[in-house]
Amino acid sequence: MMDKKQLRIIMRQRRREIYQKNGREINQKITAQLLAHPVYQRAEKLFIYLSVKDEADTYPIIEDALSKGKQVYVPVCLPATHTMQCVRLKSLAALVPGKYQIPEPASPHQIAEKNCIGLCIVPGLAFDRKGHRLGYGGGYYDRFLDGYTGSSFGLCYAGCMQEQLPRENTDKRVDGIFTETGFFPASKK
Repeated sequence: MMDKKQLRIIMRQRRREIYQKNGREINQKITAQLLAHPVYQRAEKLFIYLSVKDEADTYPIIEDALSKGKQVYVPVCLPATHTMQCVRLKSLAALVPGKYQIPEPASPHQIAEKNCIGLCIVPGLAFDRKGHRLGYGGGYYDRFLDGYTGSSFGLCYAGCMQEQLPRENTDKRVDGIFTETGFFPASKK
């Protein structure tokens, strides 16, 4: 099996190509899949990444959640500890440039404990059917998901789904993955 570093290079390129070919259409389908899911519909608070470049687009999801009165929290990275804070986002207009070129809410921050949030939407370069993900290598989401008691879902282009991903003991799984072709609950096998 290929190591994570090599696979990241391949999956970044694949995701870029998929996005360039028909990213808008694919993202609309992924969004529709998530918005129709009962866990999203019931969620009062969600933690969701702010998509950049060719990642699965989270902005329509955030707009929907805010319009429905859900509390939206986004990550603010703390590089010294490789951890994230759950920071309340009340408006997309309140975003400023943050670490790693990822937008984040302007200060002062309203921070929540992760287990007060029922739904976490996780980014990744690739996912497999068991809920394992290939992240970007910093371990931020693995640390966040360690001990997290809510539901966690990945957003992924179907062309980036893998049969099996390399993993380590510190890697944390998600409960399911949304793609443009449907929702895939993580297999326990």
